[in-house]
Amino acid sequence: MGWSWLAPPVGLSVLILGAIPALHIPGRSTTVAVFLGIGVAAAIVAAVLRPELRPPPIGVLAAFPTGLLALVPFAANGHAGTLGVAFDNDMAFHLAMADAYRSPSIARVLQIDASYPLGPHALVAALAQGLGVGVDEAFAGFSVALPVLLAWTALAAVKRAKWPGQVFVATVVGMPFLVAGYYGQGSFKEILEAVLVLAFAITLQWWTQIPGRLRWMVPALLLAGALSAYSWPGLAWPGAFLGVWLVGLALEHAWHRRPPAGAVARVRSEIFPLGLGVAILAVLLVPQSPRLIRYASATVGSNLTGISTEGAGALGNLVAPLRFWEAFGVWDNPDYLFPPRDPLVTGMWTALIVSAVVVGAGWWLARNEWFIPAAAATGIAIWVYADHYQAPYVAAKGLVIVTPLLMLVAARPVAECKSSVWRPLWRVAGGAIVVLATLKLLGASWDSLRFAQVGPRDHLSELRELRPLLHRQPTLFLGNDDFIRWELAGVPVSAPVIGAQLMSTRPEKPWTYGQPFDFDSLDAATLNKFDWIITVRDAAGSSPPEGLRLAKRTRSFALWRRTAPIEARSVLSEGPEASAVLDCSTSMGRRLSRSRGIAAVRSTSRSAAVPPLPPGVMYDVRLRLDAGPWELQSPYVSEDPIEVTAPGLRTTLPPNLDRPGPRWRIGRLTLSRAATVTIRLAVGKPPLKPVGHVASMNVILATRPDSVRLVPLRAACGKHVDWYRLIVRSSASQR
Repeated sequence: MGWSWLAPPVGLSVLILGAIPALHIPGRSTTVAVFLGIGVAAAIVAAVLRPELRPPPIGVLAAFPTGLLALVPFAANGHAGTLGVAFDNDMAFHLAMADAYRSPSIARVLQIDASYPLGPHALVAALAQGLGVGVDEAFAGFSVALPVLLAWTALAAVKRAKWPGQVFVATVVGMPFLVAGYYGQGSFKEILEAVLVLAFAITLQWWTQIPGRLRWMVPALLLAGALSAYSWPGLAWPGAFLGVWLVGLALEHAWHRRPPAGAVARVRSEIFPLGLGVAILAVLLVPQSPRLIRYASATVGSNLTGISTEGAGALGNLVAPLRFWEAFGVWDNPDYLFPPRDPLVTGMWTALIVSAVVVGAGWWLARNEWFIPAAAATGIAIWVYADHYQAPYVAAKGLVIVTPLLMLVAARPVAECKSSVWRPLWRVAGGAIVVLATLKLLGASWDSLRFAQVGPRDHLSELRELRPLLHRQPTLFLGNDDFIRWELAGVPVSAPVIGAQLMSTRPEKPWTYGQPFDFDSLDAATLNKFDWIITVRDAAGSSPPEGLRLAKRTRSFALWRRTAPIEARSVLSEGPEASAVLDCSTSMGRRLSRSRGIAAVRSTSRSAAVPPLPPGVMYDVRLRLDAGPWELQSPYVSEDPIEVTAPGLRTTLPPNLDRPGPRWRIGRLTLSRAATVTIRLAVGKPPLKPVGHVASMNVILATRPDSVRLVPLRAACGKHVDWYRLIVRSSASQR
């Protein structure tokens, strides 16, 4: 048996299945990486020795445009990193689970989910371990590979196309609009499932071309891969396909009025191969059978998905349910979450692609190759069911998975069409329509991929620099970063907010989204639970309490070690600020000013508002500052670097996609005399960057460094008070 383009998806399933046992064997992902490496080496040797096992070079190159499209988000952002940061930060969980596969100590802290399907995570962990890279880099590579594998899988359905036709099919099937949108948001599982579903459909379409008693092994491997990636919901498409296929075979047999004896003989001949395939599937699922059982028991009351059909959680990361027409690949908005900008034009292009799918289905049926159109129709039926009875978040996944099938139905007839049978006029007109439609399809995917956000690695590098100092001791992170548990993997880290608010802040400093944290956000009892505290280097934040010693600084963070119990200290109603004015004209202010105690007073920050800045723009900020040193900071969020220049200061702020709120250090100015300082901001612009993205700085703050001083409470009236502490006389001193 020679090469088949079903080999890539089957090989992917084998790799995932081979990586899953990593949790239960000595050496974990390292051992798995060694065995997978041996297997890959053996496959390469076999291909060298047996030419019939080698993939055709023309077919390999047919996926080259898809591979280039997969690199567009990284080129548009100007750096490598994690796809989809700030869009769908579920990747924080996926990265953490992959790291937990690599290390028992990380697994003890992160606690691997006992029911969630983690097959792709196990493979990524083995790739990272074998290649000596981080799991974020391995996940990025894995994500890039999936559209390429989808493109190669589509070639298994192309039987008579020349090289241009193969490139056409591979590109429109490998990276249609919805696939591009989900890829750009780091949603790798839907694309992985689409690869396996497409391969399963193609397997059933050309079933008779798989000889031997092991012919059910291919579907068994694909089913096992789907279960490893999606658990039981992953069987929805293959299971429905199998049912439709059996019914179709029965109807085909009846249509041709074949004698029943032939059908009985065919069924008998399949008993042993089918039993062998079922046995293979059962053996492959042994390592993850406890996980599958737990998943079923955990989701049996919620449509086997674990996602409620009501409430905010039903939408997940969606703004609204996805529109069905997005599956046809010509959406006039780079963000698939939103409606098209021009509904009329989008509707016209969609009608053209829908017509191509309908005509293509007729082309398939005319050749008695009915199953691929039937599979596409079944995928649509699954989406209709999910749209009515499942959460919109779940239904959207079904729409992504059916999209490559729809594209294949329309694309293969174009690729295999013999233009010589067309009349000259129709040949020219038809060719023009195909070219324009193809450009429109690719344009929609191109825009979506340019729109994707790629997380920078600057803060990751800084936090990983601090991680060895923490000695796996309880650590508090006073920032707002969804990825912090993975960035400090192996460290029991907590934060006031990780995705959702996890700690209650002080009543005087209630937290709302977009506000920073500082030492006074939490009370002393909470701070004393931690041996280490990591803060953003924010001179405008509250001063550190006694009992903390600065252990290390990076560009963006400060690491504090708790060397003694932190004493309680009180704050005024500060809100998001680090201080508030003690107003002694109020009853509370008068009472405090007459109390025995101390107050930490500070000078106020100077500020200047900054509008949203698109890529490539320059903007000048002016601040009136007195003589002396000033620390500059800003709560900026930007996909692009921002160059900052001022008298005696020139620096570049790295891209930052953490949640808004923390104020990040820009640098220090030192003035010899009072002056109005011009601070110039220049936002970088990679060549492929779309216009719609902006850098959000909101404000630039200038703060006097080390301006906090202690005064008696009676001397704090009218001053900005960072914190205060009452001194209560003991009963002995009162006597």
